[in-house]
Amino acid sequence: MAYQLSSGKTVKHIEAESLSEYDIRKLGENKYHIIYKGNSYNVCVSDLDIKRGKCEVFINQKKYTVKIETELEQKIATLGMNKTKKKTEDILQAPMPGLVLRTLVSVGASVSKGEPLLVLEAMKMENVMKCPHDGIIKNVFVNALDKVEKGQKLIEFE
Repeated sequence: MAYQLSSGKTVKHIEAESLSEYDIRKLGENKYHIIYKGNSYNVCVSDLDIKRGKCEVFINQKKYTVKIETELEQKIATLGMNKTKKKTEDILQAPMPGLVLRTLVSVGASVSKGEPLLVLEAMKMENVMKCPHDGIIKNVFVNALDKVEKGQKLIEFE
């Protein structure tokens, strides 16, 4: 079992086996004093939710969220299968090198599946790039008369 301690952007992973390195004394209900590497910590455990695998703790009066991972969750993370990938449909990419003739949408616009987004000239042909699904335009990475390469990001949706 492992514990993930986070506060804001700071994240620390603690393996259950390494808990023996900590000198832990119980002071009262949900209150502990911990000495680790010569440093002293006052800890108060609150809002323990085993089903969600989380609890909140206060360490020297600073609030942290602790995530408790099962062995299965650790295996999944080790294999990289816990990474959420952004749907490729959320980013329209250039299917071939070409020249952007016109952009037909702007950031914040609501779009529907099949709606024209931009016109790309490639091999002396005009190709209308259409919206893959309903959404809102998050970013437009190109302007009219920009040259683009195959796979280059053109538009991002949310």
